[in-house]
Amino acid sequence: DLAVLESMHLALENIVNAVFDRSNDIAEANAEIQFALCRTFEGLLQQFISLKWTEPALVEILVRYLEAMGLFLKYFADAAGSVINKLFELLTSLPFEMKDTSTLSARHARLQICTSFIRLAKAADKSILPHMKVHLLKYPSLNSCN
Repeated sequence: DLAVLESMHLALENIVNAVFDRSNDIAEANAEIQFALCRTFEGLLQQFISLKWTEPALVEILVRYLEAMGLFLKYFADAAGSVINKLFELLTSLPFEMKDTSTLSARHARLQICTSFIRLAKAADKSILPHMKVHLLKYPSLNSCN
């Protein structure tokens, strides 16, 4: 059900924040637990990245799930590159020309991707900057997200 998919990213974001917020000691209490949690989130992230959704409504949902992993990316910068690559892949797969109302959902998905870049940059701190620079140099036409 699409409504369930749309709402569950908030639950994921809350879980990620609870686990990776360094102001609490949930995951730091035991290195074995922390390692298991990290492997679980890495696996989940790989599942998200492997999705080949092209329908704008589904792209928008997928982007929200990737965004929910923001705090995880702050501490596991190696994963940040995969997320940024996926976001650029999704951004470039959507139609750019917005001439009629039938492309309104694609526009919403593109705006969600651009918003997610900003939110991930805030959550993941500096871990995504090198990956962003690579893509912005590769696709100069994307320097303006609108």
